[in-house]
Amino acid sequence: MLMMMDKQVLHWGGVDNGNMIKKVVDRLWTSGVAVTPTRVGYIMPCIDAIGLDRMFALKGRAKSKPGVVLAISPEHVFMLAQTSDKIRQLYERCYGEYQELDETKSVLLGCILPWHPRALSAYVKEDCWPMMSDRKPFVRTSCFVIRYGIPSEAVAHNLWAQHGKLTFASSANPSKQGNRGELSGVGPKILDGVDVILEADAYVKKQQPTATAETRWEQGVMVSFVDKVTGFLTDTPRIIRHGHQLEQVKDHLTAVFGWYEDCHGDYY
Repeated sequence: MLMMMDKQVLHWGGVDNGNMIKKVVDRLWTSGVAVTPTRVGYIMPCIDAIGLDRMFALKGRAKSKPGVVLAISPEHVFMLAQTSDKIRQLYERCYGEYQELDETKSVLLGCILPWHPRALSAYVKEDCWPMMSDRKPFVRTSCFVIRYGIPSEAVAHNLWAQHGKLTFASSANPSKQGNRGELSGVGPKILDGVDVILEADAYVKKQQPTATAETRWEQGVMVSFVDKVTGFLTDTPRIIRHGHQLEQVKDHLTAVFGWYEDCHGDYY
């Protein structure tokens, strides 16, 4: 177990993975910020306003671009966000089965959805709202992500199952810069500023084994299901960001909705 600037650097992939997750959760529980691996690189998870504020400061990112909500299952999304029958089908198709045995059976998916007002008030303190959701005239919206990678999913699952806490996150790299899927690409400011680091370069590489630094995806696909002006739920799928497993997401959208708008680079 290496140390970096008086903090733990844990290594995913051994027999002690469960204990690694507990160490990360313990630090997040005290308003900490971590670096953890996903299917497309590294993220910074946190659970409260102090952690969110630190996350934005470390990235140099404007708070007008909120972090995402790390959901642990389709049912978790349905409890938190407003959805339709077709949106629920999309999440269930992408979630897949037996991920622990074969992660290729699931699809990384993030959808912009309106919150259930009661869920937002019940599970998220108001001081977090500006940093993990967008304010529309009548509702707040967030990006609810599933199947973002076994290590980070384990962190989010532990926090929710054991503590009833939601996990928020943003990519672990300076704003508008990628981390190349390597811990060294995260950058010294972030690595020195977080409380605990879970390294898994080999795991990240395995997700896109034939990709090069120039061709690999550094983010997942994002689909918006909200009206641009009001934030109200719609059944009009708009792909607003391309990413890992893009073709699989398109296939699922076509199967469920029959069509989709490809608006890569648009903002919801």
